Amino acid sequence: MNLFLHPILFWKKIVISGVALSKYFALEFSHEIFKLKRHLFFKVYIVMYWLFFLRVLLSKNLTTVRTNYSQFYLFAILSLIYISYLFIKNSKVLSERFVTMGLGAVVAGIFLSILSVLNMVNIDYMFFNIAQTGFGLTLGIYAFTNIIEINRKTIETSKKSKRAS
Repeated sequence: MNLFLHPILFWKKIVISGVALSKYFALEFSHEIFKLKRHLFFKVYIVMYWLFFLRVLLSKNLTTVRTNYSQFYLFAILSLIYISYLFIKNSKVLSERFVTMGLGAVVAGIFLSILSVLNMVNIDYMFFNIAQTGFGLTLGIYAFTNIIEINRKTIETSKKSKRAS
């Protein structure tokens, strides 16, 4: 029995869980920002997303984890392309454009990861994690700029109400 197999398998599944949750919450976040309805296609995609992810979690060894994760990874790319489309189509405010640039970093990271898998470029998978970290920071910047905008509007409204009275 290999003493290192189970901890490595466990940690790989934890990392993949973090990736899956971050992509899912990014998808929900984009729908919430633009107040979009969740159509049947969206619901079917989410169910399939979690079914692909469940296959990764139920894998018994590293080979099946890699195989199932590669299928999940390719399926999850569709969500990032869809999120990018939503932000490009609907972004009107500067803070939303920041998020679009962060998504661009993630999509570029995915593209480089695919080129790495195809052995066209020699980089580590950590590049994708760096791109996701950039996207997380971009979402933080978005939330921070929205808080500043809300504060500014609140101050303007309170000044107008004081003038009126």
